[in-house]
Formats: sequence, structure tokens, C-alpha cells
Amino acid sequence: MLWTATWLLQIIPVFFFVGGFSNYVGWTGTTGSDRSERAFLTTRLQRILAPVLVFLAIWTVGDIAARLVVSDYPGVWHWGRVVLVPLWFIGVYLGVVLLMPLTARLHRRAPAVTIMLLGAAIALVDIVRFTSGVDGIGYVNGALVFLFAHQLGYFYADGTLTGWNRSRLWMLVAVSFATLVALTSVGPYPRSMVAVAGERFSNLNPPTLAIACLSIFQVGLAMLARPAVTRRLNRRRPWLGVVALNSVVMTIFVWHMTAYVLALGLVQLLGGQLRQQATSQWWLERPMWFALPMLALLPLVAVFGTFELRRLRPASSRTKEPGEQR
Repeated sequence: MLWTATWLLQIIPVFFFVGGFSNYVGWTGTTGSDRSERAFLTTRLQRILAPVLVFLAIWTVGDIAARLVVSDYPGVWHWGRVVLVPLWFIGVYLGVVLLMPLTARLHRRAPAVTIMLLGAAIALVDIVRFTSGVDGIGYVNGALVFLFAHQLGYFYADGTLTGWNRSRLWMLVAVSFATLVALTSVGPYPRSMVAVAGERFSNLNPPTLAIACLSIFQVGLAMLARPAVTRRLNRRRPWLGVVALNSVVMTIFVWHMTAYVLALGLVQLLGGQLRQQATSQWWLERPMWFALPMLALLPLVAVFGTFELRRLRPASSRTKEPGEQR
């Protein structure tokens, strides 16, 4: 039953939804008039790529140095490709951002039609994939599913979702939940929204229609929680915490798997191990596996977060809500 947690904790769709909101607001600005494509893309690409380039530079230099010093060192590509996992995600997000001027204009002209066509295209790709047996075609949805989640963010940015009452939002949650249940019970999709050993395929690699439905489900829950969260963030201390984390969020993302590897290496050095089965001992060790990578991540962010902070201009005021910007 652990798969049920993935319906809430698999937050990649929410990341793209929030990115869609942020990018749409950044595109239109507070005046409602479009910025130039060059200005918008330059700002976004600098924010995304600066931490990534620092990450690649440090790992490249470190890996070359290790090869020169240690004769039998196999290289990070052999022993630690997991540290490079965040880069595929950054690559997809970068592609979505580059398409943003086009997708934003499509949203303005025909918002409902655009999102429905994206959903239909995702379903069509899955149908071809499962009926033809050609799994490779599923990677087309590697772009479409995340474009879909990103496009949902535009409905938040333009005030559409904030104008819905709670009954309508609950209906959105109920319908998307029922669709997810049908897809994962009667349909061919795994119930887990993360990769699980033994499953014929994963819902995330490549993404499937189930992830698109999960996006709608999570967006509905997020909008239902929005009033309570907004009240909380209207307090100075919680909002400053959000601003502080957001200022180094890309650094946190690119280095978090490195922190995990450092924590794993420390545990193994002390004679411990990473347990694979969800036994009672596995559960007892969960707090440790949350705390150790976090402790390892803190100095990495303290050192390398400065490169991201240099790309940010001081904000004179907090970002307005979509309803306030209209």
C-alpha cells in the first residue's frame, strides 16, 4: 500500500505547475503586457543554468582530479551516475521554458482547447505505445506530460483557478482521482507514481497519462489548500523562509543527490548499509536517512548557493497573487 503515498508525495507535477504560474507572471509582468522574448528567456536561462554550470564544473574537476590521484578510480559515470539524475529534469524544464512564449500565446487564444489537445496527444501516445509494443515512442510524452502540467499553471496565473469556488475544486479532485483509480486498476498503468522494482514499466520514465491525471489531482488539492497556506504565508517569518529557500532552490535541487551519496558513503564507512526492504528496521532508520542527507546538503548550499544568489536582484516587494495582478 506504499504506492498510495506516491499520489501525494510525487511532486514533480506540482513543480511544473508552479513553474507555469511563475513563468506566465514573469512573461506578462505586473502590467499585463508581454516582455520581449529575449529579455524573458535570458532572465530565466540565467537563473536555471548558473547553478547547473557550477555543479558540472565542480564534478568535472573533482572527477578528473580523482582519476589522476587514484589509479583504479572508475569515474563518477561508473560508480555515481545517481548524482547526475537531476540534470535530466533540468533539461526537460529548460525545454518547457524555451517553449513558454508559444504556449503562453496559445493559452491566451484558446486556453481550454490547448490543454485538452495536450491531454488528447498524451493519451494517443500511450495508446500507440501499448498497442504497438514500441516503448520508445513513450518518450514523446516526456515532453507532452510536463508541458501539460506547466500549462495548468497558466490557469492559476491568469486567475481562472482562483475564481473557482470550493465545490468546483472538489469536483476537479474527485473526477481526477476517479480517473486515476480507473487507469491504475482497469487500465495498464502501475499504481505507483515512482519506479518500482518488478513493474513492467514506470509511470514516470517515460511519463504517462497517469502522471497527467495526477497533475490535475494535485493541482486541485493545492488550490483547496491555498487559502490556509496563504494565511500562513501572510506572516512575516514563514514568508521570509519561503523567500530564502526559493533564492537557492536550483542549488538545492542540483546538489541534493550529491548530498545523498555523501550520506550513504558516511554510513557505509561506519559499517552501516542502505536497506532495500521495508522492514521494521527500515522504518526505524527513516529519520536518519532524512537527517543525514540534509546535513550533508547544508554546506553544499552554503558554498555553491552564492552563485545563484548573484543572479537574483533584490525584490522590492513580495510577488502578488494572481487575483491581485489582474
